[in-house]
Amino acid sequence: MISALLARFSMCWMIEMDRVHNSPASRATVAGLLFGLTVSAFVQAAPPIAVYLTWQGNTSTSITVNYLTEELSARSIVYFDTESQEGEALRYRRQLGGRGSTLPGLPSGPKVHRVQLTGLFPGRDYFFVAGDPRTGMTEERKFRTLPNGGEPIRFVVGGDMGLAPEVRALCIQAARQEPQFALIGGDIAYANGTPRNWARWRQWLSNWSETMVTPKGYTVPVTLAIGNHEVQGGYDQRSEKASFYFALFGSGTNASCFRMQFGSFVPFYFLDSGHLASHASQVPWLEEVLRADQGLPYRFALYHIPLYPSHRSFTRRLSAAGRTHWAPLFDRYGLTTAFETHEHTFKRSRLLRNNAVAADGEGVLYLGDGGWGGGAREIYLKSRWYLDKVSSTLHFWRVDVSKEKVEYRAFDDHGGLFDIYPSNSAEASEAEAYFATLKQAYMLPEEALIIEPIWIESPKFRREVVTIELSNIDVYPADAEIALVTEIPMRVKPARRHLRLAAGETKRLSFKLVAAQSLFPADIPLSRIQFIMTFALPDRTLRIERSENIGVERRRSVPFHPDAVEIDGVLGEWADLPIEVVHTNPREIRPADLLDFWEGPGDASGRFAVRRDEESLYMAIRVVDDVLQQRSDPDPWRQDALVFWVDVFPGGQDHRARFALLPASDPERRFIPFSRAASVFRGACLPAADGYQAEVSVPLAFFRELADETGSGALQQIRLNIAISDKDRDGQKALAVFWRPAWGEELDFSWSGVFDLR
Repeated sequence: MISALLARFSMCWMIEMDRVHNSPASRATVAGLLFGLTVSAFVQAAPPIAVYLTWQGNTSTSITVNYLTEELSARSIVYFDTESQEGEALRYRRQLGGRGSTLPGLPSGPKVHRVQLTGLFPGRDYFFVAGDPRTGMTEERKFRTLPNGGEPIRFVVGGDMGLAPEVRALCIQAARQEPQFALIGGDIAYANGTPRNWARWRQWLSNWSETMVTPKGYTVPVTLAIGNHEVQGGYDQRSEKASFYFALFGSGTNASCFRMQFGSFVPFYFLDSGHLASHASQVPWLEEVLRADQGLPYRFALYHIPLYPSHRSFTRRLSAAGRTHWAPLFDRYGLTTAFETHEHTFKRSRLLRNNAVAADGEGVLYLGDGGWGGGAREIYLKSRWYLDKVSSTLHFWRVDVSKEKVEYRAFDDHGGLFDIYPSNSAEASEAEAYFATLKQAYMLPEEALIIEPIWIESPKFRREVVTIELSNIDVYPADAEIALVTEIPMRVKPARRHLRLAAGETKRLSFKLVAAQSLFPADIPLSRIQFIMTFALPDRTLRIERSENIGVERRRSVPFHPDAVEIDGVLGEWADLPIEVVHTNPREIRPADLLDFWEGPGDASGRFAVRRDEESLYMAIRVVDDVLQQRSDPDPWRQDALVFWVDVFPGGQDHRARFALLPASDPERRFIPFSRAASVFRGACLPAADGYQAEVSVPLAFFRELADETGSGALQQIRLNIAISDKDRDGQKALAVFWRPAWGEELDFSWSGVFDLR
């Protein structure tokens, strides 16, 4: 141990003396250095936590070495050479310094270091160590710059990772393919852009640093597209909401869409599928780079949300936006392949052009759909028209590109090769045989079960008929068993139905839902439709289950008033606030384990109203709250606040809150938009004697745009929800009292909170 410490002291001493060699250092200065270095030599080294490689420049003549340290005083230095020096820093012929900085929201560390090595030779091996000799160095690693003379290129690509054991297994298998680089299409550590989730980034970076080393010892560089789980708020945000993504991987420009060329003939376009930039805003840049690259044999794109999804609905807003704004450019300029993620499934599309299967077989290939360990999701028994192959299989893609051809291979977490494209490639028959052994998880599409809304005209409910349309859109006959499950004081007739559906057949059936006595809708327990469809496949029987909530909602309309509302938080323009926000049902108070803090409607409840004119929807709400608590930070869930959800219906599928209001005397603190789109909303919120009151306006153009994006047709209905965040004292978590069940959660049902605009 002493010899190792002395060796480290000797190295540190020589480095420091070299640094001051040409300076007028006095004997006292040198003595001070000697004493400091002697002490530091006997302090235990703290080597960097993780090392990973990215690019900020030319992929054939540069590399960027990134690493993390706990020691904030550590300098950013890389020692490198074209030959191994076995980790002895002073033996490397070159060294470069870079910059280090703390991460946003984590001023006490760790420190991220970035050192860009330039002027390298193409296709050359380099050995390096990184760190600060005073505080700790990495072990020796090596990388190889990409060739630029037309040699073949190999890379691995996928997305939706996280920290599950399967992620490491897939990384190990990916590294075994000896790729020259890796590409990730978003949803990396699932840290959601917040400092409190830094531990997830730390673990992910450590996993990547450990596993993405090839059998020949090369550290695999990585380039990443942005996904919703890199962004605080997920979608339609500003760059500061993805500060960790840029701090760890960015080039300093905070650009979420960029072009990078790998070697001499493999350009990639990294796109932002609605997280920090809209699809439409990227069109001019995307067209410019696609046009400029027409002379190259191949062109590839990588982004998060798929244009052609394999798990979620085809009509979802951001998928539709991609098909509207990007797909025509892909078609016009002959994009080779688009790599998509987000779905946690495997998919290979047919060749597509003009949103149809390409007649000449020369369309765009769409590969995906994430699933690099982030939990496999179900697929449909009947494949969608645009898919050639789909599977609920965790995987990554290996892509081999030469000037003559491109081949794509998909591997699972056991290293099994289960798909090859083109199908005449070597090993294709073996891959197909292995694919047939993979276990699949199936689901029924949304359109298989359509439940007509239970909207009542009167204030109370006594009995209603529940009408269901059940469709077998698959290619095999099915037996269906359907039950409507409810709770006291409700009952249902009949309790269960059985029927048989031929392939493509649709049937309508009904149940009677009856209350023991008249009930207000808010007092009616949720019922559920539970059904099982058993398909008779040629080689086996397949059973698929699904359930849907059924709620009773009073039919409401948004009254028209020709006069605009002045959004000032003063409710003099509102004659009445008829809709009550109050829940005594513990299931609708969050978090449920803190119900003791809630003292009933006098603690947190409200009443609101809606109206509209030709241009805007308006809301007014008055909240009763016995104790107002405000904080300096803008997080509504840590203080008294109102949180709002608004969407179109039907077709709206966005479960995110749109904005919040804080009861504050300072106008700058009252309105908190959760996305860029919400910046066109207006809101005011003022403290009152027994709580606070608020007004909001939302342009009807916002809803019309959503209706166009989701294919909902003419704007006829909207859906909204309001939560009162209530906090009475320090150390207490804020409670959330919802008007309607929280969207996207267990008690939600599809038409809750719907208003007619007609």
